[in-house]
Amino acid sequence: MVPDSIAYILSSAAGSPTSDWAAKVEWLEAQGALRSEDAAAKAVSLPDDGGALARLTWLRGRGYPVDGDAVLAAARSGNTTVLQYLLAEVPADDAGPEAAFHAAGGGHLASLQALHTAGWLLHQYSNESAILAARGGHLHVLAWLLEAQLSELNSVAFKAAAGSGSVEVLAWLRQRGCPWDSHAYSEAVKAGCEAALEWLVEQGCPMEDSGQPYIDAWRSGDLAMARCLRRLGVPWGPDGKVFFFAAATAQFAISPLPLLRWMLEHGCPVDRKLAAKRMKEWRRGMPQRARQVLEQLGELVARRQP
Repeated sequence: MVPDSIAYILSSAAGSPTSDWAAKVEWLEAQGALRSEDAAAKAVSLPDDGGALARLTWLRGRGYPVDGDAVLAAARSGNTTVLQYLLAEVPADDAGPEAAFHAAGGGHLASLQALHTAGWLLHQYSNESAILAARGGHLHVLAWLLEAQLSELNSVAFKAAAGSGSVEVLAWLRQRGCPWDSHAYSEAVKAGCEAALEWLVEQGCPMEDSGQPYIDAWRSGDLAMARCLRRLGVPWGPDGKVFFFAAATAQFAISPLPLLRWMLEHGCPVDRKLAAKRMKEWRRGMPQRARQVLEQLGELVARRQP
C-alpha cells in the first residue's frame, strides 16, 4: 500500500466514531503507517469534548505530533478542553487567525476566549471574527467581542447579521449604534427571513433601490420572498434590470414561469425590445426545454399591457 494512502487511512481511523478506533490505529501502525499530524486533527474534530481529549492524549503518548491544523479542528468543533491542551503545545503563529474565525463563526465563545488568552485572537483580525459571529447569529460572541473592546461595530457586521435572519441580533446591533446600509435587504432575502425584512423596513433602514433583493429572491426561486419585498415597497430598481436578469437565467431555473409570471403581473419593469432580442439569441442551440421556457416567457411579455 502507498505510504500516503495508509497514513490517510490511519488518520480516518483516529477520528472514527466506532469503539474499535484504537485497534484500527494499532493495526495500521503495524502495517507501517507513519505517525502524522493529521491523526490528531481528525481525533479532536469529534463532537464529544471528553472523548476527543482522551484520544488526543492516547495518540500523543504514542508519539503523534500536533500542529495548527489540530488547533483549527478543535476550535471548529468547540472542544475547549482539547483546545486548551493544544494551545499549551502549539505556537500561536502556527495557524494565523483562522482558529478564532472558526470559533467565532461556530458560536463557541469559551473556545474563542481560550484562544484570546493564549494570544491567538489577533487584534487586527477581530473585526472579521465579529462579522462571522454576526453571520451565524451568535449574539453572545458579539457581546463579548464588543465588551472586551476587540472589535468595532460597522455596516459589514450589520449586513452579516441580516444574513443570519436574527432580528434579535439586528436589534441589538442598532441599539448600540451599529451603522447600517441598504445591503442588509439582500442579505435578509438570502436568509429567507421575512421577519428580518419587515424589521428593517419598520426601523427605517435605507431601502435598496438597485433591484438586487428581487434578483436574490429569483436566484433561490423564492416567490414568497419576492411577494414580501413587493408588499414592503422595495423598489424594482432600474427599468428592466430585474426582469432581464430573470429572463437571462430562466433556462437554468427548475420552475421559472410562476415567478416570472408574478413579476409581470406585479409591475416589474420590462425592456420588451431588449428582452425579445436576447431571447431570440438564446434560442440558438439551446436544449428543447430551454427553448420552451423562452417561448412561454415571450408569450407572457407579449400579453402584458404596454
